[in-house]
Amino acid sequence: MREGSQKSKKPKSGVEVAGLFDWSRLVRSLGKSNPDIVDEYFDLKNKEKKGLDTWIGRSFRDPRGELVLDTGSPYVGQQLPEIETFEEARKSGANLKDVLSGTAEDVLLGDDLANYRAAIIPNTGGYHAGVMRPKGDQPGLLFVDANQKDRLGELFTHEAQHVTQSIQNKPVGSTTSRAPHQVEQAAEIGQAPYAVTEEALRKKYPASIWGQIPQVQYYSSFGEAEARAAQDLYNKRKGLLDPDVKPEIENYLQNPGGFNITPDMLWKYYKINDEEFPLWWNKKWAK
Repeated sequence: MREGSQKSKKPKSGVEVAGLFDWSRLVRSLGKSNPDIVDEYFDLKNKEKKGLDTWIGRSFRDPRGELVLDTGSPYVGQQLPEIETFEEARKSGANLKDVLSGTAEDVLLGDDLANYRAAIIPNTGGYHAGVMRPKGDQPGLLFVDANQKDRLGELFTHEAQHVTQSIQNKPVGSTTSRAPHQVEQAAEIGQAPYAVTEEALRKKYPASIWGQIPQVQYYSSFGEAEARAAQDLYNKRKGLLDPDVKPEIENYLQNPGGFNITPDMLWKYYKINDEEFPLWWNKKWAK
């Protein structure tokens, strides 16, 4: 991990970007085996109480108010195999733990990374990149479309953050097709604010763009916002590693759709919510 005081220099290979981890989760998962992590966590909180900048080294407050660590890079120029199909890639893609060997992610996520493969796929059905979670005996898969190889670093970074979210039980990402239903489900259990519901967005926007409400909800997913923040840092640091480039609220709220995403619109959706979705869906239509 690099400290914020380190001088700018070109990295040996690729570009160091962000891997965003919740400090509280790091303490719970690694505190017993590494007491120094616990000491550092409480030292950071004490410095905050004294009024020091929330950016301490590479720690900062995200839009949820969580103290988060920017570890450094999940992408430093690794080569990924090009494999024809998703099914084959899940069998013979590169082991993600090997791909990330020596990075902070390797240390912090450990053997859980070995349950994912990584590959470039020639035909992804329109997706630039994505993550398939492990299912049964099948490992998960981080993939990038072959037509997006010129964006490999930023897309790999985005999807690697989604892997971290799944492993650490953080809010996960979404898709434009699933976001409306996930928001509805999340709202029922207090994980989605009224500001991002379809009713609220229909009041906010003219009828001419109501068809784009699913996109607004997708971009308002906290899991997607966090992955975009990591991706945005990749692009800002590309070519010259500058330790002064740090995550800001704007990194989370920027989006290519041009919608005005505000912190009060961010909604949370966890892996357990996804597992419960079929039951919720059946109950919804049984009413």
